[in-house]
Amino acid sequence: MLPYLAQGALVAYEQTRLPRTARIQLHARERGKINNTTSSLARFTRDIRYRIKKLLKPNEHTYGIEWIYGHDVTAGTRAKEPAAA
Repeated sequence: MLPYLAQGALVAYEQTRLPRTARIQLHARERGKINNTTSSLARFTRDIRYRIKKLLKPNEHTYGIEWIYGHDVTAGTRAKEPAAA
């Protein structure tokens, strides 16, 4: 296969993927700050919030990351192939 079509597919893939991966990176950065805090009060507050959330919403992940793991990467991204000539 000539490289031209593959390059276009990679550009389309990157454009589709970039907003989601950027959001994941920002979320991970914030999680790191919360999880690794050195303040005793901040850790206590964090842990109490986790426990309350677990009581109120036992089926949800503590961090609210269902949007990451429940994502269907193939939904709405399948390209339609043109009919053979």
